[in-house]
Amino acid sequence: MSASLSRAQAVVDAGSKAVSLDSGPPILDPSWGLYPPPTPGAAPSSPAASPAASSVASPGVPADYKCAGDEHGLLLYPAAGAVAALGAAPPLPPRGALLRLQPGHCDPTVNLYDWIVAYRGRRVEGVWRIAGRGPGA
Repeated sequence: MSASLSRAQAVVDAGSKAVSLDSGPPILDPSWGLYPPPTPGAAPSSPAASPAASSVASPGVPADYKCAGDEHGLLLYPAAGAVAALGAAPPLPPRGALLRLQPGHCDPTVNLYDWIVAYRGRRVEGVWRIAGRGPGA
């Protein structure tokens, strides 16, 4: 994930091969929070315990998703553009932040993957194989 303050947008590694767009674009999940980039060897943190998450970006900042190809998408922050026009830094997620996008239609999105990684906070709780997916299924 990277962000452009001047354009009030962020580039995410979630294009048309990552999320189905047949029932609308995914939305940024505001309840999950924005995590700063993971630090190797550091213990997992929560959004509330992370000063970088709260000071750099707010999970409640609205963003619109736009597909930017097979591998990437754009999160457009229209409200942040108005803030930038006033000379202030828009509240974009920091580079490398982990975000959660809710797909517009989960069935065809799940169909794009062989596995689901189940998270609780930043901890992986399980890895589930998608039945009926892949060659010979």
